[in-house]
Amino acid sequence: MRRLFMKTLSRIVLLFVSTSALAAVDRNNAERGLIAALNEYGSRPLLKELEKADP
Repeated sequence: MRRLFMKTLSRIVLLFVSTSALAAVDRNNAERGLIAALNEYGSRPLLKELEKADP
């Protein structure tokens, strides 16, 4: 269970760092939409998974 928690946490951190880097250079609404989609279908499901795996 601890291993699942750590893997999920590292994926969340990576996704947040990537999204933040993209947000720093976004130039149009399409890129902002991509950030929103990454949050909706990437970050939120991973956060729910992290809550389930919390040791």
